[in-house]
Amino acid sequence: DEGNGEIQIKVALTCAKDNVSPSGEVVKKSAAVASEPATTSNFPSPKKKVEPSPEEKKNVEDLLKALGLE
Repeated sequence: DEGNGEIQIKVALTCAKDNVSPSGEVVKKSAAVASEPATTSNFPSPKKKVEPSPEEKKNVEDLLKALGLE
């Protein structure tokens, strides 16, 4: 607030189509080169269902017994 009213500063940013050097010359950029083959899909593969091992089942049973929750 500057006494006579509120002052607002608004900024709009844009992206240049071509790169420009500080001297004003247009800088040509080289074409991108793919170093790895493109993936066929951006979706992750479905998660596989994992079953607990017999040792893990035994640990859970022992814990339940120790807590008295059989």
